Amino acid sequence: TDEIQSKLKTLQKSLPKSSESSINLDESLENLIKELNNMTTSLQTSIQSIKTMTSEHIESITRIEDARHHLKLSQKENFYSLLKDRELDPWTQIRLDSIKNKYDQLKHNLNVLL
Repeated sequence: TDEIQSKLKTLQKSLPKSSESSINLDESLENLIKELNNMTTSLQTSIQSIKTMTSEHIESITRIEDARHHLKLSQKENFYSLLKDRELDPWTQIRLDSIKNKYDQLKHNLNVLL
């Protein structure tokens, strides 16, 4: 746009003369139209490039989020298997065994009643 404004100023400065100036004006206008068309094409190309980069960026963000989600899931699975396989301290193990025995006893009593 700065380039167009400077060309328009140049045109305005060269306007005041006779028939020769009208020929120059026509040529200048044609040149300006050509340059504007070129700039429009260039801008359209730039806009298309920006759209392409934006969609590629969105795709990469989606892939990153998917990878992050899979990583969290695998970490949870590994964490649960580690918890399941670990050795408990004696007090916790006794407590867990006691709860399991009470559960088994309740389950047995319920089966007897039914």
